[in-house]
Amino acid sequence: MADQEQVKLLLEGVDGWNKWRSENLNASIDLSGADLRSGKLSRAYLINANLNNAILTGATLTNANLHHANLQGANLSGANLSGAILTRAGLSNALLSGANLSGADLTGANLGEANLTDANLTGANLTSAILTRAVLSNANLHGADLTRANLSGANLREANLTSANLTEALLYEANLTSANLTNASLRAILVGANLQGVNLSRAWLPNANLCNADLSGVDIQGANLRRANLLNANLSYADLTGASLQGAKLERAHLEGANLREAELFLANLSEANLTGANLTYANLSRATVTDAVFTDATGANLSGSIGVPASPPPTTP
Repeated sequence: MADQEQVKLLLEGVDGWNKWRSENLNASIDLSGADLRSGKLSRAYLINANLNNAILTGATLTNANLHHANLQGANLSGANLSGAILTRAGLSNALLSGANLSGADLTGANLGEANLTDANLTGANLTSAILTRAVLSNANLHGADLTRANLSGANLREANLTSANLTEALLYEANLTSANLTNASLRAILVGANLQGVNLSRAWLPNANLCNADLSGVDIQGANLRRANLLNANLSYADLTGASLQGAKLERAHLEGANLREAELFLANLSEANLTGANLTYANLSRATVTDAVFTDATGANLSGSIGVPASPPPTTP
């Protein structure tokens, strides 16, 4: 239950609130369940505040300090939190649909199962944030820093992740259907992730773990997938034109109908991979392992210099 005197003081104005906080640094702030909708709370000092289940729809919290605040289950839909400090804040199950979090610092914040549909997170810092099973469909994460973030089971359908940093992020079983990851850095764990319809053109994915990932029909033109783990991944009909797959693990990968024109496959392991109908025109397969791989109806494949014997060699050029 919120402290009504504190609620009243906060709504009377941020300047008075911040002055009171500076004079009462050890005061326990209880704003749980408070109705603060459309509140003008820019620059409010709300460190360690309890805002559990608070109603903050449409509130203005630009540059507010919410470090370690408890916002579990809070309704922040349509709120403006641009530039806010939310480091280590508890936001699990919070409603943030349509919220503006551009440039916000969410380092170490817990956003597990939060709803961030249509949220603006451009340039936000989400380093080490917990986003397990969070809903980020159609969210704008352009240029966001998601280094070491946990996005396991998160819904990123149609999200904008252009130029985002996902280094060491965990995306186990995340849904990235139709997401845009152009120019994103993805040295991440994407085991079992659904990436159908994703735009990964020119994405930075060296050493990424994409084991069992569904990348069917994905645009991966010019992407850097050096030493990536694509074991048993589904890349059927994917466009890998000019992609760098040097040293990649592609054992038992599904590459049926894939476009690998001018792809770099030097030292890649394609053992037991299925490349039926794939386009390998001008692809570099020197020292690539092709043991028991299937090249039925593949075009342009030059296996001179490759290692191993394929189960089904490519058709000979007349």
